[in-house]
Amino acid sequence: MTSFHDGDRWIAATAMRLGVHLVSHDRLFKNVPGLDLSVHEN
Repeated sequence: MTSFHDGDRWIAATAMRLGVHLVSHDRLFKNVPGLDLSVHEN
């Protein structure tokens, strides 16, 4: 299992604060409550 690092927390917090949609290849963000997220897998 992958764990959050400080950078990951900043990415999620910034997206939420700015109210923007986050697009990621990392499923790590999928359980963040309130985060507008799309996960695109290769």
